[in-house]
Amino acid sequence: MPPPAMDSERMSTRSPIPRPNEAQLAHLLRLHRRALGFRNAQAEADLTTTVDLRWRQRLAARCSLPPAPRKARILYSVGTLCRRRFPTSIDRVVLALREELGRLPVPVVPVAFDGQCWREASAQPSTDDPKAPRMAADGPPVTVQAGDQLLIAELDYRLPVQGHRELMRLKAAGMRIGTIVHDVFIVIRPEWFPLHEILAFDAWLGRQLSLADRILCPSQHSARQLRLWLASAALPSQTPRRALPVSVIELGSDGLAEGGPAPSWAPAPGAAGFSVPDDSCPTFLAVAAIHPRKGVDTLLAGCSALWGAGLDFRLVLSGRSLDPELTARIRAHPQLGDRLLFPGFLGDAQLRAVAARAQAMILPSREEGFGLPMAEAAALGLPVIARDIPVFREIAGDQPFWFQSARGQQHTLAARLRDWLELPEAQRRRHVPTLAGGTWARTARQIHAVLLDGLDFDRLQVPEAPIRA
Repeated sequence: MPPPAMDSERMSTRSPIPRPNEAQLAHLLRLHRRALGFRNAQAEADLTTTVDLRWRQRLAARCSLPPAPRKARILYSVGTLCRRRFPTSIDRVVLALREELGRLPVPVVPVAFDGQCWREASAQPSTDDPKAPRMAADGPPVTVQAGDQLLIAELDYRLPVQGHRELMRLKAAGMRIGTIVHDVFIVIRPEWFPLHEILAFDAWLGRQLSLADRILCPSQHSARQLRLWLASAALPSQTPRRALPVSVIELGSDGLAEGGPAPSWAPAPGAAGFSVPDDSCPTFLAVAAIHPRKGVDTLLAGCSALWGAGLDFRLVLSGRSLDPELTARIRAHPQLGDRLLFPGFLGDAQLRAVAARAQAMILPSREEGFGLPMAEAAALGLPVIARDIPVFREIAGDQPFWFQSARGQQHTLAARLRDWLELPEAQRRRHVPTLAGGTWARTARQIHAVLLDGLDFDRLQVPEAPIRA
């Protein structure tokens, strides 16, 4: 099987990709071996780890206090939004947080590296072009003021080494840095990603762990995965280390809602005219990039089995194509255009319209750092059928309608979909994941609390130099 196409939720470039050199190949081999050890440790941890409710209570108590006005600024990195590229789920996080942080009594200054220095950035006019840059690094160079905190919520692999050096210079002038590490999937499941992307993420993570004064994670699950990944590194006992605080925040669910804090996404050009047929056919919605991590292969197999058995329902699959082989299978499916609708990347208004017609959203992901579609389904009042994975249990409790093939034939997606279609409507409504709901305003208050007041979920001992495999 060829490797999947580059994950555009993380990297976005059409330039030729050089083959790894001998040293890079040796490093990739070490990362793969380390990933195998990580999985054994995680399998044991998943059996025993429970949600730390005390952390949630401490964070909620801190955020219940009115935020005091401060002279300190939050400098907010928006470099990826200054480039021409398709929007991603992480972009929705970045844009929603920029909006809600701006409502707090602390100055928020968007900044980006322009190739020479870090500059203040400004918003660009909205257009119907989904690839158009939303920000521009066109302001004055950043000058550090007392108490400045840089928040890096984006995942910017393309930030050059010079950009990191400039951050070190700004940090030496007194700026502190908080970085959101959304997940570590690229290094713990390297078989899902191209070689160049594994190398890029490993380098990015190492630099962030060296630079950051605090790491923020979108779930306790992702924070524990980060700890396990760092523990899997074989480091000499004399390696100099420092304490790195980790905080866990909860992402918002109202980004997809009409009038939400994030700008509305436009559909891809080929999907602009899509709508669901106006009929009585039961409809399900799946929002997922076509990528091994997202479990679309499981989704396709489960639905195909039921269609083959004569069950009548419709699946609307919205997402970008990142795996050519799986995309070709979808395009060649005998139900394409009838019971299987694959319009590509749908805009927010279209997703809301499909959700209003759908019985449920299906989330077949194998791994998530948080699971934004789960939270957005909660905001839309849409029940969820989901693979039973630890992070979904963390954010949604027992509310979703679970499937998990490892438990036997009765728990496969096909079997559970058959069960779902037989449920009365009142029982289906019990599977709206309301526990996953929350606002981006809440997320902004949590970030304000952990950045400016300090609140630790964990403290990692990290090498003072970037970690290598």
